[in-house]
Amino acid sequence: MGAAPPPYDFTWAWVLRDELDGTSRLLLRERYAYTRPWARFLVEPAEAVSFVMSQKMLRGIRDRAEQVASARPPAQARAESP
Repeated sequence: MGAAPPPYDFTWAWVLRDELDGTSRLLLRERYAYTRPWARFLVEPAEAVSFVMSQKMLRGIRDRAEQVASARPPAQARAESP
């Protein structure tokens, strides 16, 4: 490979958004741009694998966040404590 550029460009963005109901939403975006005509044959199978891995990873993050949230006392009870 050396100095040869890769056959595609790739970006991966993680975005944590606050929702109006006080919760948060974690978004994951991947974008691919082909720099060579044949790159789609390499990238598209990788995109499918990446999708499956990302879904599993995001579900794991969600499950751990929900476990932590359910272990905490409700916000109202915390506010009333001295």
